[in-house]
Amino acid sequence: MIDKNSPIPLYHQVKEDIIAGIQANELKAGQKIAGEHELHVKYGVSQITIRRALAELVAEGYVARVRGKGTFISNKRHKHKTSFFSFSEEMKRLGFESSIILLELARVHNANIDKKLRLDELEAFAKIKRVRLGNGEPFGLQTSYIPEKCVGMQAFDNFEQTGSIYKILQRVGILPNRVREIYRVVQFSNPETQKLLDVSLGAPAFFVERYSYDQSDNLFEYTESILRGDRYELETEITNG
Repeated sequence: MIDKNSPIPLYHQVKEDIIAGIQANELKAGQKIAGEHELHVKYGVSQITIRRALAELVAEGYVARVRGKGTFISNKRHKHKTSFFSFSEEMKRLGFESSIILLELARVHNANIDKKLRLDELEAFAKIKRVRLGNGEPFGLQTSYIPEKCVGMQAFDNFEQTGSIYKILQRVGILPNRVREIYRVVQFSNPETQKLLDVSLGAPAFFVERYSYDQSDNLFEYTESILRGDRYELETEITNG
C-alpha cells in the first residue's frame, strides 16, 4: 500500500496502487472508484495528495471524471508497438473486433499531400477518411492517401466492408516492406473530431504521420491519424547493436 518512509512521493504511490488494481482487473472498465474522502481514509494521506494522484490518472487516461457522477475507470488501452501491421490486423492480434465508419472516399488533388507522397504536382490520389473502432468504441480518426498510379478508385468499392487498405493493396501486388511513423502529443481542439471520437475538447491525443514503403522502397501510402490518448500507449523496444 503506502510507505510513508519511502522517498517515492505519496501521490505517486497512490497512483501506482490504483494502476496495479486496474492491471490486475480488480478495477474494471466503467467501474466507479471511491471518492476523494474514501481514498483519503483508505490510504491515510491528505485529500490534496489524493487529488494530485487522481489528476495524474486522468491525464494518463486510466480514469475519467464525469461531472456530477464521479470518477470512473477508463476503457482498456491499446498498447501500440511500431510495426507495419495494419490497424485491422493489430486489433485482431490484441483481441479486439475491428470496424470502421467511412466518412470520405474520394479521388482528389492536393499540393501538400503531393509533397508528402513525392508526387508530381496535381497528381491524383485516393483519400480515405474513417473512424477506427475497436469492439464498437472509437479509437481514432485516420485519413489515408494512396497514389492513383498504385491502385485505381474502383479497387475501393465496398471498402466499408473490407475496412483494410493493406488487403486491397495486396490484391494488386503491393506489400509493405517498411514504415516510418512520427508521433506527436497533442490535444483535441477540433469540435468535429472531438464529437466523432467521443472525447472532451482538450483531452490528450497522439497525432501520427505514417509513411509506408513497398519492397522496391517506393512510397505508396501516407496516413494521418488522431488517436485517443486514453486508449493508446506507445511501446518501443531498443536493443544494443
